[in-house]
Amino acid sequence: FWHLMKNANAKAKSNVFKSMFGRMMKKAYPIGDLEEEWFAVVGKCGLRQNKWVEKIFEMRLLWAESLLRDTFFAGMRSTQRCEQMNAFLKQYLKKNMRFYESVIIHELALTHLRHTGAKAVYETEDTIVVLAIALQKLEKHASEVYTRNVFFRVKKHLNRQGLYDCYEQKETWNGCIFFLKKYADDRTWTVELNRRTLSLKCSCKKMEWKGLPCAHMFRVMLMENMQSIPKSCILKRWTCEAREEADNEVLEGRQEIYAELVQTARF
Repeated sequence: FWHLMKNANAKAKSNVFKSMFGRMMKKAYPIGDLEEEWFAVVGKCGLRQNKWVEKIFEMRLLWAESLLRDTFFAGMRSTQRCEQMNAFLKQYLKKNMRFYESVIIHELALTHLRHTGAKAVYETEDTIVVLAIALQKLEKHASEVYTRNVFFRVKKHLNRQGLYDCYEQKETWNGCIFFLKKYADDRTWTVELNRRTLSLKCSCKKMEWKGLPCAHMFRVMLMENMQSIPKSCILKRWTCEAREEADNEVLEGRQEIYAELVQTARF
């Protein structure tokens, strides 16, 4: 993200364009609105003949969030993880530091990561969430299924479901399509419900992109009087069970390696 923003600042030299460009990388626009605003701002800033602007627009499939929502990224950007670690190490690593000192710093960084992971496991397995919203059954189910950090992200969307109003419903052969609007917002969202499989699909594509149920889905769950989050809306990697399975796989792998070592030592 910051590489593109740096290039936009150097190549376009326009704060208005830079602001618009940043919004398009972070916010999901309807495709038509994205292109309309792009050409309007480019024309306003006098950048129609700018080669870099033309090239970056042709590559919009690689950076525009609206066009990336069909691909699962777990809510992360390409360099987010390494940038976070670099920011941590940058606080302690100095230009003229000796090699053995840098090794110690890296060991401290690993210790910090392990401590953070252990703390997250403790909060998930050994603490209880205080239910704070009216939809307690959905909130309770989310707290039991998801890890603690993911639960708080899901809870934000659960809280926001009240901002949306269903202005139309269209019955289908296997379910229903709900049309939602938000107060003082011209945008509309559609949620498709399959009553046979209890699967939900929203036009915002948050489930496809982040693997989390959105506020629009929660609104439909409320309208359908669902007492728990459907399995189709729960991504396994965000659940408490995912870590247990990963630990078991690691343990099984170690046992296989140990068995091979024993066999090698014998023969």
